[in-house]
Amino acid sequence: MKKILFALVIAVLVVAAYGIYQWNKPHRDVQGEETKLILSSDSLQMLYGQNPDSANKMFLDQAVVVKGEVQSIEGDSTTTVLLPGAACSMEVDKLSVKKGDKVKIKGICTGYDDLFQEVRIDRGVLIQ
Repeated sequence: MKKILFALVIAVLVVAAYGIYQWNKPHRDVQGEETKLILSSDSLQMLYGQNPDSANKMFLDQAVVVKGEVQSIEGDSTTTVLLPGAACSMEVDKLSVKKGDKVKIKGICTGYDDLFQEVRIDRGVLIQ
């Protein structure tokens, strides 16, 4: 009985240590990552619209650079920049772009939103 209890305590400690490690792991450095592709937001949306499965294999969880004209800027703590066919989430206090500016945003592709028909980009960084 003591051996089972001891093994159970060790297993709980290992799981807790792994959880703490994962919780405190630093975020991905999007700026330092190699970019898979540079595409216009329209092209990226078209690829996802035609074949979402193959587009997910190519772009999902990859660093991509999306270029396009800013349609709108929304949000407070996390700013979302809407390009034609793409929504890019950025964590910035003050954004130096405005509606109508042509921008390049590097971020992690998190998939396609069927409802809004746009590609989602997270952890975006503005590239000048």
